[in-house]
Amino acid sequence: MSRPQALCGYCGKPGRSKEHHWGRWSRKLIPHRNPYALHKLSGVNKEGNAYSSSKKRPGDMRDQSIKMPCRACNMGWMKAVNEAAEPVLARFSAGDWYEINDEEKRALAAWATMFTMTYEYIDHATIAASQYERDYVRENAIPPENWYVMIALYDVGYWTDATLHSGLWVTPPEYDPSLAPMNTQITTSTFGKLLFHTFSTRADFDMNVGEYAFRLGLQTVWPLNGTRIRKPDRPHTDAEAHLIAYGLKETLSGIGSADL
Repeated sequence: MSRPQALCGYCGKPGRSKEHHWGRWSRKLIPHRNPYALHKLSGVNKEGNAYSSSKKRPGDMRDQSIKMPCRACNMGWMKAVNEAAEPVLARFSAGDWYEINDEEKRALAAWATMFTMTYEYIDHATIAASQYERDYVRENAIPPENWYVMIALYDVGYWTDATLHSGLWVTPPEYDPSLAPMNTQITTSTFGKLLFHTFSTRADFDMNVGEYAFRLGLQTVWPLNGTRIRKPDRPHTDAEAHLIAYGLKETLSGIGSADL
């Protein structure tokens, strides 16, 4: 008996193709540096049990792929998102920061959001984006309203070609996996000299994201808030990148009930 075809994580149609994490187009922007890519995944489930894993997958990050989208999505709207963000990524990944306009912010934010939503499928237990959220970015080429995208300048170090994705269930509301196993995610990754940080949640709690970003030296790309993107005085260190990747997860682990 043959297995049913896996469904596309975006449009829901049968069939999946391999999506490169950065896409082959990125090879002309970032040289091959590492013989492996470092993937870190962590989560806190509804019972309050924390888990984490760290994997070194052979091959450079530009060679890494995941079966998640269908070919039509991969070669259609996802390709368009990559192409829209490529001019900004070309300069930011080389450390050449400039004041990007709102259209460029939208393109960069959509690209980071699409990467995060696809990357979640490495470990289904950490998926936090709902189908509605994936539909939203697919149909509008901008992140949903409950998503935040922040960036920083980074130099080559431990976090080069590394990604940490954390999925959590933050209360309230009470645990309900009908939309996704988790309701909150934090993802930190680097693309050359660009560090980007995405945060999304469907939980009901107050958080000053602007203050959080400022404290960590991050600049907010999404939502659009009228602030200018300025080149930092210096790149973030590995220790600062580590704090960005892990700090919010540790903070959120203290919010809500014993479910965390």
